[in-house]
Amino acid sequence: MNNLTDPNYLKSFLKRSGLKPRHYLGQNFLVDESVLAKIVTTAQLKKSDTVLEVGPGIGTLTVELLKRAGKVIAVEKDERMMQVLRGTFGGSAAGIGERLALSGRTTPPNDDTRSADDQRLTVIHQDILKFNLGQYIQGPYKVVANIPYYLTSHLIRYFLGQKNKPRLLVLMVQKEVGERVVAKPGKLSILGISVQAFADAEIVQRRSISPSPRRGILPPAHPRHWIRRVDGDGFGNEQLPFIVPKTSFWPQPEVDSVIIKITPKEKYPEIADHKLFFSIVKQAFAGKRKQIKNTIRNSEALKAAGIDPKARPQDLSIEDWIKLYQAIRL
Repeated sequence: MNNLTDPNYLKSFLKRSGLKPRHYLGQNFLVDESVLAKIVTTAQLKKSDTVLEVGPGIGTLTVELLKRAGKVIAVEKDERMMQVLRGTFGGSAAGIGERLALSGRTTPPNDDTRSADDQRLTVIHQDILKFNLGQYIQGPYKVVANIPYYLTSHLIRYFLGQKNKPRLLVLMVQKEVGERVVAKPGKLSILGISVQAFADAEIVQRRSISPSPRRGILPPAHPRHWIRRVDGDGFGNEQLPFIVPKTSFWPQPEVDSVIIKITPKEKYPEIADHKLFFSIVKQAFAGKRKQIKNTIRNSEALKAAGIDPKARPQDLSIEDWIKLYQAIRL
């Protein structure tokens, strides 16, 4: 068991360290072992993987990542948490039994004579949005993190905008935000478009269950993670989103969470000018509830794209936005 997920141990640990969670930094610590396991299994880590963790906090997720990945780079903004991480990982990683290296540097050391085992973990004190990714990672990597809610949209755009994009992002986010990321036409937002235009995105499911005549009866295991609304997977099975209740954290946030899985892909190479594309999207969403003809005052472009002038921005598909972009760009 990861002791850091035990609420009593966590509170005692923080008290001994002289720490209190900072609300403005979104510091809600995960105290649910099953959720922790779900995050790690979703990332499908191998010993050859390099993982970038954002906001490791006291190291709850970091411990599990180190058990499975070959290298972990953790970026922490809070200096107080840096001190805790040094205490947690300075000798051995909570029972892992391997010496680990920590760094408070903002640039890589020029003369690194540490052993291979010592280099499995690097902790960097920095704001992730100011992080120079290329200084630390040149090859493939994955992003796995339980991130502060306020950071979600900025963080996703940061990584999808990198030249060296992650192979995979597994993030725990506010449920409402997760739903916006994977939304379909009718509920699409700027966030959903900015993700789905450059990646495949999904909310992690608990599992599929085959159709049953006794619909409405859910398996008893971990009922707090079920949600009554289900979706099909196209094969006659039902998909059950894995909901992370607010009781899975201490202190408790005001909302539930979900785990999202984002796989960056070159989906639409026709979007050659990203700046123009998103300027069109933002212009249209300036009047979200308005008909698109009232914000995109280019009737010829709307006609060329085959878009109903009375449609609302959230009703358009990604393909519709690309057609509109192409029509305006001509």
